[in-house]
Amino acid sequence: MTNLDWNDLRFVLAAARHGSIRQAAKALKVNHATVSRHLARLEAELGVRLLDREGRTLAPTPAGAELIDVAEQIEASVLGVERRILGRDTHLRGVVRLALPGVMLWLLRDDIRAFSAAYPELTLEFVTGMALVNLTRREADVSIRFTQQPPESYFGRRVGAASLEPFGQRALLDRLEPCPITTYPWVFWDERYDAWWPARWLGEQLPPEGVRFRATAAMDILNVVSAGAAVGFMLSLIGHSHPELRRLNIDAPAAASDLWVLTHEALRRNARVKAVLSFFADALSAHLAAASPGHHPPGAAL
Repeated sequence: MTNLDWNDLRFVLAAARHGSIRQAAKALKVNHATVSRHLARLEAELGVRLLDREGRTLAPTPAGAELIDVAEQIEASVLGVERRILGRDTHLRGVVRLALPGVMLWLLRDDIRAFSAAYPELTLEFVTGMALVNLTRREADVSIRFTQQPPESYFGRRVGAASLEPFGQRALLDRLEPCPITTYPWVFWDERYDAWWPARWLGEQLPPEGVRFRATAAMDILNVVSAGAAVGFMLSLIGHSHPELRRLNIDAPAAASDLWVLTHEALRRNARVKAVLSFFADALSAHLAAASPGHHPPGAAL
């Protein structure tokens, strides 16, 4: 055990977390053969199998689970040291990883250009998707996310709230309204979201053939709706910001959620992280104000 290499351990840890060599490689930004090589080397050194295939995913063996527990403790220590060192960095240059839903890139496209002009020595690395990143594990430095209660170890600003509401292209709605919504073509997320309240509501309102398109991401829904091919649920912040869209004139539920810009507590004084957090919190507050007349962004610190 004295020859264990943290570099090997982190590859095993990633494979166990993601349940796949390929997904672990994607997360670590390496070739999948690199992950396989580190896993094989560690298994050969220890003389035990660490991960077994269960169906389509990898799962730890008893020996693997024991090793992964140790690897997580080492990872926590390494990342803790990194955060403390980075927290003292006062230079406005380098890379900041910003996690956000992909559709937010469309909303913030002009702000990203302005950020680049204001901070020419800072590089933004975007981590897009609906999945929540783990800031403690340094999966990102700053995260734009919807949450009612951020973890205690996070620091940031609540910039306001946005709801999920039905929108359509203005020209399409002018042609269809006031017909019953059962005659509208709809786009919705794929079957992973069938338990979500908008899916249940649509299921009560529409025949099965009413959902004409399925999408895996909010940006896909925005593209289909803005093209006039269908109507669909999207964030009110996005829908009201798009000049070609307007809300459907129907009585549909709209559950609001708080929008935060967050970092890890240990990075709150890092100069480049502070710059990114403050800039995009201000930008999102401005977008919310423009999309919701009378909105007063609270800007409350966590």
